[in-house]
Amino acid sequence: MSVTLSTGEVYRNVSLLSDDPINDLAFLKIEAVDLPTVPLGNSNNVKLGDEVLLVGAPEGLEQTVSNGLISGIRLDDGIRILQTSAAASHGSSGGPLINRNGEVVGVMSFKLENGENLNFAIPINYVRGKLDTLTSSNPRAFDPLKDQADKRRGVWVAGHGSAEFESILMEVLDMLGSDGVEIANYGSQKFTNTQETGFMPLSSLIEMIPKKGADSLLYIKVEPGELYLSGIPSATVYFQCFDATGHVLWEEKATNVLASGGNVLFHPRGWKSKLTPHIGKPGLLLKQGQVDGSPEPKK
Repeated sequence: MSVTLSTGEVYRNVSLLSDDPINDLAFLKIEAVDLPTVPLGNSNNVKLGDEVLLVGAPEGLEQTVSNGLISGIRLDDGIRILQTSAAASHGSSGGPLINRNGEVVGVMSFKLENGENLNFAIPINYVRGKLDTLTSSNPRAFDPLKDQADKRRGVWVAGHGSAEFESILMEVLDMLGSDGVEIANYGSQKFTNTQETGFMPLSSLIEMIPKKGADSLLYIKVEPGELYLSGIPSATVYFQCFDATGHVLWEEKATNVLASGGNVLFHPRGWKSKLTPHIGKPGLLLKQGQVDGSPEPKK
């Protein structure tokens, strides 16, 4: 392997530290110092309509830049992916998807051959999770990235439950991020059903809050609901919010609600209405410089 920079410099002392075939990613170590870098963003903060730039080498045309929007946030076989209208062709894969702040929020992965500008990127938080693992196992190889893959402040969102859990989790993260709440979640995370192995008990999650550097834990438990609306199943959602010491800050319950946060007949208050009053208060604090539940920075 060799790596060529935009200056034309070629580095041939390159080693493969790890790969991720499912997400089509490879992690390389270049034997060099003071190389140019690009900041990594937080893909949990990406919203529909965000403007992005895609940098790549479509059809071998290096340093090609195309612009577009985040046109969808989807799940592909349980993996969150970012759909973008930024033009991509063969050779664009592996290119960074960059937001208006100059931060990488995704890595271009694939496109639909018969679709026009239906292109998909792996969220950068999957990459950050892998970097965090590699940093722990081989810290010397990733010293320049250590600060980026370090602990995160904010609320750590986790839990378990029925089939609707994953959809509700994604909706919760998107809602909190859009409302200006600092999110501690990042990296590839596995959330499992109560019947599956690998379930992490609440006591273990509470013990991990300080290790993650989070300020609080929002624990979500999802159970099947009793009602259906036009064939769509409902769910009962329990929220518990703990501070960094494991003390319960508040608890909420939403019965027979839709995964989207809406409601079904006779239950006018969906789970989003249970979270909203807590935004900006202990447990779900806003990012620094934001007030009154508004995502706009304080003047």
